[in-house]
Amino acid sequence: MRRENEYGRIIAYERKRINLSSEQLCEGICDRVYLQRIEKGERACDKILADSILQRIGVSAKKFSYILDEQEKNFVAAKEKIVDLVDANQEKEAYQQIQTYREQTKGKTILYAQFCNLVEIVLKWKNGGDR
Repeated sequence: MRRENEYGRIIAYERKRINLSSEQLCEGICDRVYLQRIEKGERACDKILADSILQRIGVSAKKFSYILDEQEKNFVAAKEKIVDLVDANQEKEAYQQIQTYREQTKGKTILYAQFCNLVEIVLKWKNGGDR
């Protein structure tokens, strides 16, 4: 098993430890077959997906090192920049960065789109939009 697929082994172990089915674990996050391929080491796992799955089973992703490829490093940096812009209430710049991030992550797991939707809602809320 390659090092970048190590999360799959951890996910499988922790899922079985708490007696959670793969269907229960991946609901709303990814396809069951996709999760099974990750657990078997047949498929690499994006950091955003691994973090979401580990969070659902109650394991902090901070306990594990994760080797990011250049693209994922850029995605993580872009997310951090978006969050900083939202925190600073720099609405115009935040929306521009969200749109860029959305375009760059198109076709990836739904979690990327969910992040964009979340920060857009936070921006609207911070600026007096519907709650």
